[in-house]
Amino acid sequence: MSKGYILPVLVFVMMMVCTPESNGIAASRSLGNTTPKKHITYCEITGGYQWGVAKGSEHSTREAVACGYQLHGPLFLQTEAGHCHFKLKDASSRTQADGVIINFLLRWHVVDSRYLTFFTEGGIGVVSCNRNIPSEGMETNTAPQAGVGVIIPLWHQTRFVLGGRYVHLSHGLWKPHINNPGFNSAGLYAGLHILF
Repeated sequence: MSKGYILPVLVFVMMMVCTPESNGIAASRSLGNTTPKKHITYCEITGGYQWGVAKGSEHSTREAVACGYQLHGPLFLQTEAGHCHFKLKDASSRTQADGVIINFLLRWHVVDSRYLTFFTEGGIGVVSCNRNIPSEGMETNTAPQAGVGVIIPLWHQTRFVLGGRYVHLSHGLWKPHINNPGFNSAGLYAGLHILF
């Protein structure tokens, strides 16, 4: 069954849930600055590429929409929803699969200035595909992940975001008693970071 309709629905829901009131933050104000009375919110539109760690022929791509909310000072909570595509080579054949991803991340702005923001992030996600990933695994997997990145101002309240993540994909949290081959990958993502 095709899951192509799920991504537009997820994007619509994310935008409706995460659309905040304008907080009037100037483009020159850093993201982690705590002087505004209202907490900072943002939206990210990104695309990325992940390389398999164990085998060079394994890889995946993803496109996602994310919304972030400032919890306190330099700490942000980010939710992501998007589409992913896998190309995995096992012992017998090449497997391709499409799926949807939902991630929940904490992002910490380690260095935060008006010219550059350096951050670390980590969290967990859920990936649901139309085929088992890998072929000995399951269609639905958890995805613990961690990464680093930078945010660079472009114009007004629009910024460029570039990051890297390490992701472990497995069904260990769902079915720990079943064979759990997993898929480990490291990759890059980039896109637009828009303040509200």
